[in-house]
Amino acid sequence: MKHKKTNIVNILGGDMLKSNFVRRQVPLALIIIACCIVMVRIRYRVEDLMKEKLALEEEIDFLHEQRVQKQKQYQELIRLSRLDMVLDTIDVGVVAAPPYELQAE
Repeated sequence: MKHKKTNIVNILGGDMLKSNFVRRQVPLALIIIACCIVMVRIRYRVEDLMKEKLALEEEIDFLHEQRVQKQKQYQELIRLSRLDMVLDTIDVGVVAAPPYELQAE
């Protein structure tokens, strides 16, 4: 088997692509390029998923705050209704109107 000396003229002329070694490595190079493309795509997908995760976490925090506020309102209503029940059992009425201011003459 005759080995040619590799120089710039042979490389630029395309003689290097004719060699058996290079032709055998083409599938490997294509696999490496495909893996690089897949890796870049996966990185972008992961970045999108991380953004989506952060948005969902913010929404969860917002909904949690809303739930706590609604729970406080509900507990306030329960407290008032229990107070009404207790006042009804001891026959003490709740004044519906605000108190009047007494004026001295």
